[in-house]
Amino acid sequence: MANSRKGNQKLLNFKNKGMKHLFVTYEIALLAKEKGFNETCFAFYKDGELKMVQIHNFDSLIQATNTSKTILDFYQIACFAPLYEQVIQWLQLDHGVLVYPKYQRFNSEPEYWIKTRNEADLLCVTIDKALTEAFKLIP
Repeated sequence: MANSRKGNQKLLNFKNKGMKHLFVTYEIALLAKEKGFNETCFAFYKDGELKMVQIHNFDSLIQATNTSKTILDFYQIACFAPLYEQVIQWLQLDHGVLVYPKYQRFNSEPEYWIKTRNEADLLCVTIDKALTEAFKLIP
């Protein structure tokens, strides 16, 4: 047991964890990567599986994931998994695309809307659909 806690890093599988819903899906993470998202994230996808690593520096990440020695190589192997809020903020601040929820009534599921500087508002039913459509607006 002492060996499994060795070092400052620990690779966690999100199975049965209560935080998985805070991270974008693998498909959304791939779209974000394709559109240039490269901000610091708490988690990443490797082979389509969400993982989290507690690190203090990049060398810890390399050791925890047993991957290559450069950030570029790691970025090509894995896909960073941002929080939904990170992607929404990145779309707004870097690309002028606002994704926001609208609630029709109290305790209802929200509808998600997309607003851009030049386009009319676009209704999407789910957050994943809204983000997928928002990425299409980025050249």
